[in-house]
Amino acid sequence: MGRITALLVSAILLLSSSIVYGASAQTVLPDVELECQQEAFIEVYPGSTQTGFYFCTVRNPTAYSEEVEIQISSDVLQSSGPQTMSLGPNAETDIVINLRGEQGMDAQSISVETQAVVVSANGIDVTALPEASDTADTTARILQYSAPTIQLTEAEITIASGQGYDYNVIYGNNGNGDDDKMLIGITSGNFDDLETAGFSISTILKDIEIKSGETATVKWEIRAPEGLTTEESYEIEFYVTSDFSCRSEGLCNTQNMILTVRVTPEPDAGGIVSMADNSTMTYSAVGGGVLAAAVAIVIFMKRKKSATFEQDVYEDEYEEEVVDDLDEDWEDDFFKGL
Repeated sequence: MGRITALLVSAILLLSSSIVYGASAQTVLPDVELECQQEAFIEVYPGSTQTGFYFCTVRNPTAYSEEVEIQISSDVLQSSGPQTMSLGPNAETDIVINLRGEQGMDAQSISVETQAVVVSANGIDVTALPEASDTADTTARILQYSAPTIQLTEAEITIASGQGYDYNVIYGNNGNGDDDKMLIGITSGNFDDLETAGFSISTILKDIEIKSGETATVKWEIRAPEGLTTEESYEIEFYVTSDFSCRSEGLCNTQNMILTVRVTPEPDAGGIVSMADNSTMTYSAVGGGVLAAAVAIVIFMKRKKSATFEQDVYEDEYEEEVVDDLDEDWEDDFFKGL
């Protein structure tokens, strides 16, 4: 039955073609031609529309009107476009195919196939005939975007003057591509100010490659200025910059974090504390209790010495008074005997 129908349709088409157009060189059987753009681009960074599109041109090279169905195979991408269209003899039309991805999906290339299939000619269903169709391939490119991150392990640290400190900074890649190198450092103006203040800050790395969704910890060696006699507060501004953003996005994507550093006076190995006019003692910075005890001992010794001195003076005065009294009594007795 299907073969008979196909023969009848072919006969009708041939007849209509010969009546209307005569002996022309146009295609007798249903046919369609399709051309599409080779690439479509989709942005998937946070806040983007996650959409892309491409244009196609559909042509009817025959001498009779056709109804054409559009079919799209887009893998993991969502797609939309006209499902069917009518084309007159030797007519063509442009259509737009829309694609949609997911936010944050990996940078990659995805093959998209567009197909145009003739479903009727001159109003007659031709699906029983050999398929009249054409296909076109498009590559949908999920564009890479940068998203460097920086995290401080401590918001504030304290270092004694002249002492060193090993500090860790965590860098990350929240972008959607592995092809990104993170440039790390301390902002130039801030670094110059810290060097002028006497800081020494260094790390063995200047950049680090981090895969999408991963982090890396980098150690910074910080040495505080020497000779400080009062507590001072400083800020270190760390940064991370996506190298990909500088090369491909037209603007360097940079993130900053500030670390507060408090520098306390350098601990003394020994010192002199004045106790009185000419009394001094040597101490080590081992705690307030020991120093207080030492001070108490010195004061006690001074008071004891003073008390002993006063006692000696009292005894001498007493002895002198007793001798004077004895002398006066002897003299009275002597003169009375006379």
